[in-house]
Amino acid sequence: MFTSHFGGNRKGFPKQIRNIIIVWLLTGAWHGASWNFILWGLFFGILLILEKLFILKLLNKVGSIFSHIYTMFFVLISWVIFAFEDLKQVGNYLQALFSLKGIPLINLEAIFYFKNYIIVIIIGILFSTPLLWKKIKNLESKKNILTTMFVTFGYIGILILCTASLVSDSYNPFLYFRF
Repeated sequence: MFTSHFGGNRKGFPKQIRNIIIVWLLTGAWHGASWNFILWGLFFGILLILEKLFILKLLNKVGSIFSHIYTMFFVLISWVIFAFEDLKQVGNYLQALFSLKGIPLINLEAIFYFKNYIIVIIIGILFSTPLLWKKIKNLESKKNILTTMFVTFGYIGILILCTASLVSDSYNPFLYFRF
């Protein structure tokens, strides 16, 4: 009954847009009773609608690398909206993020973080490209004991590194423990 009333995407484009807004407003509200979560939900709802209207056609033409950059850009923006309850802080952070507050892109603090996280940056770059994943898939397809062990220990090593990184922080609560 509920689905037939709303119609999913089979009852025309205006109802599809309405449903996207409802779903993302509810998704924002599910994350918390704060305006930043509602704004976060609306941000994704509006972005999906704009994609359906214009952006998806363009993204299909420009190729997957630009599509990945586009996705990461808007995901990062959404994390800023999600993180700050005060909307003024969202604006300040976004201005600082794009050097609109007179803060240079490269300063002593940026260099400090770059030096401290260079290994993480390199690992992130490697694992975000298809080249490494193709090599892993190639190894997995060989189905001999040596390659299986190598891939398995690789995954275990990544798990250990991620866990060590989380544990090393003095206070890093699970996201949903905040609610």
